[in-house]
Amino acid sequence: MKVRIRSVLVLLLAAAFVAACGQGDSDPADPAATGAESTTRAPRFTDQSDRPLVTYDPCLDIPESAIEEAGLDPLSKSEQDFPGDDRTFLGCTYITRRVVGVNILSTNSMLDEYIAKEAGTGQVQELTLDGRRAALLPSVNSSPACALNVETEFGYIVVTRNIFDSHPPRDQWCDGIEDMMRIFLRYLPEGA
Repeated sequence: MKVRIRSVLVLLLAAAFVAACGQGDSDPADPAATGAESTTRAPRFTDQSDRPLVTYDPCLDIPESAIEEAGLDPLSKSEQDFPGDDRTFLGCTYITRRVVGVNILSTNSMLDEYIAKEAGTGQVQELTLDGRRAALLPSVNSSPACALNVETEFGYIVVTRNIFDSHPPRDQWCDGIEDMMRIFLRYLPEGA
């Protein structure tokens, strides 16, 4: 009986050893091979271009606590995706208590494309925000609004703000938008 138990144990150990040896051929980056759960998810929307995938989704990657820290109402959240064949825009819209509309968009358009497109307005201000290239654009019409675009590896993130309840002077339309963007940049995935 002891010989039989030993034989079974030897066979089980040999099977475990063979199984462990086979795992060495697996790709450690493959979550299925390692048993680890992937932290990267598929984007809600992808376009048909060869542009990079948008790896940052403002509707899914920014926690409610950060939305509140930015002065926005998490309960006012509305998804605002702009599907297209040649680029992706994933976005969320929020309203503040002061009736200010804020859009947070993530796109695989390139910042240089945006700057070139808006260059004719004469209003685009190129700057650096926390070591990243950025472009600030106060509204070119009479309604108080501002857009701040910050470059990422996949394209850029833009925060647009529209003020509906008051009409501050034009030189104040972008006040505080850089601080708001810094809150959202904290949640970019590593390497983005």
